Amino acid sequence: MIDNIIKQSMTEDVLISSEIASSMHNPLNIKIYDEIDSTNRQMKDNIRKGEAACPDLIIAGCQTAGRGRLGRKFESPQGTGIYMTYKIDPDKAASNPILITSAAAVAVAGAVRQIGFDASIKWVNDIYVNSKKVCGILAESVCNPDGNRYIVLGIGINYSTGKDSFSDEVKNIAGSLYEMDDNNRLPAGAVTRNRLIALVMDNFIDICKNIDSRQFMKQYRDWSMVLKKNIRYQKNGIWTDGIAVEIDDNGALIVETEAGRVLLNTGEISLRLK
Repeated sequence: MIDNIIKQSMTEDVLISSEIASSMHNPLNIKIYDEIDSTNRQMKDNIRKGEAACPDLIIAGCQTAGRGRLGRKFESPQGTGIYMTYKIDPDKAASNPILITSAAAVAVAGAVRQIGFDASIKWVNDIYVNSKKVCGILAESVCNPDGNRYIVLGIGINYSTGKDSFSDEVKNIAGSLYEMDDNNRLPAGAVTRNRLIALVMDNFIDICKNIDSRQFMKQYRDWSMVLKKNIRYQKNGIWTDGIAVEIDDNGALIVETEAGRVLLNTGEISLRLK
């Protein structure tokens, strides 16, 4: 375990907590692990124990048991991604969980766009670049010993993960922001993971300062890759075809189906473009 520095294999990129903090205009207490089973699990354990020194943000160089939505595995190889969990305090955790997830999607997509990529959002919480999924988001609730409810927000970004690192299950849909050259080096001008983490977290914290205004939902809609598209969604084991016609101010997706309009507002739904 290393708190401040993680050497990234085969590249010059290094995770440094002080560099992340100094790049942000919102102060954060950051803890970095070389390897961990799950940043969400670690943050939840900290909160359940009521640890006074519980960090605001946990980052790992590698996750051995990273998870996504619906219990799916989130592949987290050493040194090639951003695997982090942010602690959302009770005052903000009272917001609609889908609203928080939507805000996180806008924060990540905005940061990825800031560094030069044309990012889009697949409802509810996946970020795509060049038709490949480069980020997943998982929000979970947990209470401290006093019964105060927190939300732990897990964000996983494929930064420079090679194609061979993806399992057969996801290799056709997963991608990375950067591709290593033949000498296992990042391309010239690549933004460091430290800088990208700082951008994502500043974006999200700034949105959360006024999250109930829903102002960020305009960007969510503008960057959506499903609106006005033919889709299929699975709910309770049943697949239904429809057209995604709108995303409301709470982050719910409105779908036009043969049976009429349906409001999708839970994270336990799978969605595909047709």
